[in-house]
Amino acid sequence: MTMLTEIRRKLPLMKPQTEDTATPETAQAVLELAIETIIPNRNQPRSTFNQNAIQRLADSIRRYGILQPLTVRKVLLPSSPSHPERNQAVYELVAGERRLRAAKLADLTTVPCIVINTDDATSAELAIVENLLRENLNMFEQAEAFERLIREFHLTQDEAARRVSMSQSAVANKLRILRLLPEERQKILQSGLSERHARALLKLTEPTLRGEVLDRIIDQKMNVSATEAYIDRLLTDIARFQTAEEAKKASQPEHSVELPPVDAIKPSEPPTTLVARPRPKVRINDLQVFYNSIQNAVNILKTLGINGTIDKREHDDEVTVTIALTRAEH
Repeated sequence: MTMLTEIRRKLPLMKPQTEDTATPETAQAVLELAIETIIPNRNQPRSTFNQNAIQRLADSIRRYGILQPLTVRKVLLPSSPSHPERNQAVYELVAGERRLRAAKLADLTTVPCIVINTDDATSAELAIVENLLRENLNMFEQAEAFERLIREFHLTQDEAARRVSMSQSAVANKLRILRLLPEERQKILQSGLSERHARALLKLTEPTLRGEVLDRIIDQKMNVSATEAYIDRLLTDIARFQTAEEAKKASQPEHSVELPPVDAIKPSEPPTTLVARPRPKVRINDLQVFYNSIQNAVNILKTLGINGTIDKREHDDEVTVTIALTRAEH
């Protein structure tokens, strides 16, 4: 089955013609067209071409000719002041970009073509599907072609998948790798990593971390299994660290009191005497709160290895509180 037949089976374009109404073009006759009358497809999804492969194809064409005709459609180029001669019919390439490039390298002046009658939208869809049916698109060109097919022709993933006899899940996986940054895509292609490498990297959502991991994968020449195991282990470590941090934060009191260092209090220092100035109409409850605060402070110091005693004396016009601190003997 030729490429054109496969495309027509998946994307029917033309109504059957009878012998009475058939013309050389509508009957899909093979015509020899001048190369200069064929213009590239404006919707060509392929952005890069393997020049070595095209050179080998050109060598084959010199020896055996073009075995599979190109597919073109007739279009009318609008004229302009700079190109008044443009108001004439030319042929836009629908399928066969590599063959056309190789034919030019082989210095051919004409190429065999099949002319089909189709509109702009169907021609663009044909160009995308024709390239998707080939296997020499890189993974990102293929994903971009599927994205265009879905976006420009309002297809679902399932409908796009049926165009090229693929499953919906396979198309969805290809579309996912478009979430990678342009510089990440370039590194993946230059280092020869696979689509499974690319999908494994998508588990890392933070771009900086993902870039560092990608460099490590390339430097250590990890295969797919090693890459997936490394990323899974990294995600496990990250989750464990985040859980520990959350537990640590939850265990901390909302208001912590910073205690003075033990060395800041020397046993040789004389007892500190606090004298409360006379205060008119002092209530017993007020003094009790004061005493409790002092007692709590002494209790805290005991946990640090410092013993303290409180001597409280009340007079008619004043209250004397004496605190004596000593380092506990070990």
